[in-house]
Amino acid sequence: MSIDNLKEKRLFYERQHFAKWVYFVLFGVAISGLFPFAFDHDWMQAERSMHEIVVALIIATAVPLCLNVLCMHTLVSENRLQIRFGILFPMLWKTWERISLDCIREVRVVVYRPLRDAGGWGWRYGRYDGYSTWFFNAKGDKGVLLIMNDNRRYIIGSQQPESLKAALDSACARAKNR
Repeated sequence: MSIDNLKEKRLFYERQHFAKWVYFVLFGVAISGLFPFAFDHDWMQAERSMHEIVVALIIATAVPLCLNVLCMHTLVSENRLQIRFGILFPMLWKTWERISLDCIREVRVVVYRPLRDAGGWGWRYGRYDGYSTWFFNAKGDKGVLLIMNDNRRYIIGSQQPESLKAALDSACARAKNR
């Protein structure tokens, strides 16, 4: 089920893109890897080593895949919390369908250190406040900490952490009253 086609009432939706410098680095890698082919007008007829062809194919495949992943969608509806990485096609889609809202024990707005606590941005595993924690973030250092009934912890990065917390509080209260 697509986030965009969801018929449930949305309590919160956020789409975040990674920092601009990440796109510039990927663009630089793509250009530098494909540079020999870009200015060689006879590149199809020229004899290429297998190494050059493999590198060009890897870059031509990897850059669009990386660009696809560099977008994070967060959705809180009446019945679910979903996080998805991907623009063109979803990646990591099923992760949150397995977590029921009534299993969330605590929701807190937090400021964390993405590099130190999680090793960067994206889908990460690290430590926060001395506990093992899964991180889902695209940019910034603010988010919402979820502590589950079984003590699993998740931090969802957000540019609007207070709104995300309010939506989760509302959805969790409804889920527990069902």
